[in-house]
Amino acid sequence: MAYNNLYNEVANPLFEADGVDYRRSVLRPDPHGYLPNDLVAPYESAHRLANEEPLTARDVRSALWLCAGDIPKAAQRLGIPIARVRAFADKSAWVREELHEARERILDRAEEILYEALFSDDPGRRDSAARYILTKSQSGRARFHALTDHLQLDPKAYRPVIRWVE
Repeated sequence: MAYNNLYNEVANPLFEADGVDYRRSVLRPDPHGYLPNDLVAPYESAHRLANEEPLTARDVRSALWLCAGDIPKAAQRLGIPIARVRAFADKSAWVREELHEARERILDRAEEILYEALFSDDPGRRDSAARYILTKSQSGRARFHALTDHLQLDPKAYRPVIRWVE
């Protein structure tokens, strides 16, 4: 299978990894820095592995990164059963570590967006982020902020009346 690097280095059409030269094509850059610098992906996007064709750690790793750690989507991208990708990831320590890192980077990005929203100039965005953090995060639940989901407000009252839902 031919590979390409996902980064815009037009001058060199080859990408060397682990002593093997791979073909490179120019694809859109990764503006958020999510993907690893040494990621290579199948050159022919329509290429599907035959069920009897052996998997390589590089194939599985690339598919998992390009699918943000989603095993069913990675299996679909490779054209193989989900169980085969899951079993390969379980058996390969390197792929398992890469899968964990792909998922951690997604969580890091989500936390970064929440942080941006929390300090945004838009009060609605700030309020939504604060409410989410207080009611859904482990820290917020530890401080009992999640208990506010069990409160009921009476909209017809002169003053807001808070009652516990039984």
